[in-house]
Amino acid sequence: MESKKQWLAAVADASALFLKLPPAEIGCLYLDNQGQAVTPDPTAPGFVNLRRHFGSVRGAWPPVGQS
Repeated sequence: MESKKQWLAAVADASALFLKLPPAEIGCLYLDNQGQAVTPDPTAPGFVNLRRHFGSVRGAWPPVGQS
């Protein structure tokens, strides 16, 4: 039962975050200045400095190996 509560809380937190993020950036991954994925805070002053990474048809982040 505790797992379900944690899951529902995580879903609620994610849903609230999605509503705050810019619609044009749906699906992007936010990276800090070291290239690490972070959970963005759209109300933080540093939000504008986060690097946006959008997926692409011919690539993914991070690269896993060579083909």
